[in-house]
Amino acid sequence: MQLDCVLYEKVCKFLWEEWDPIGVNASACPNDEYNSHAAGLIRLVHNGGDAATVAKRLEQIETEDMGLGMPQDNEQHMKVAEKLIRLMRG
Repeated sequence: MQLDCVLYEKVCKFLWEEWDPIGVNASACPNDEYNSHAAGLIRLVHNGGDAATVAKRLEQIETEDMGLGMPQDNEQHMKVAEKLIRLMRG
């Protein structure tokens, strides 16, 4: 799968505006904080990942990759995952 640059930018923006598990989008931080997770999430959805699978991956990113400890509300992960899938699948 060749990564679509427009889709990549949309997903990066989405992660910054809609997901933001560490709450940096309200600060003066660069808006690329979550870009490293975009390609993997795009591949996951492209390969047929459903909302539950994407929500689980978001949880893993937060707890394992970012070391944030206990996962946040699973319902929130599901909402974000569903929105991300809608964004990607149009």
